[in-house]
Amino acid sequence: MTTVDLSAEYCETAEWLNGTTGLSERITVVHADALDLSFADGSFDVVWSQHAQMNIADKRRLFHLRGSGRDRWPLEADDHPFGCRIPSSV
Repeated sequence: MTTVDLSAEYCETAEWLNGTTGLSERITVVHADALDLSFADGSFDVVWSQHAQMNIADKRRLFHLRGSGRDRWPLEADDHPFGCRIPSSV
């Protein structure tokens, strides 16, 4: 599993939690901007976002990534307060 966060402090905390729970060998934490990732196309089977999209101002660019052939991108949970249904024309 690979996780991405823009906050260095959150990444450090995630690394600590992974170590504390014995999951460091199974989880890679990457400090990066979700709009500027360096992963190759097809790197992941599934991409999941939880509580992150609401903090990304450039939603148009974010959602264009999901249609670029990079990976299947299930959006945030249906109960997200801002919704997650994006028209295919975006």
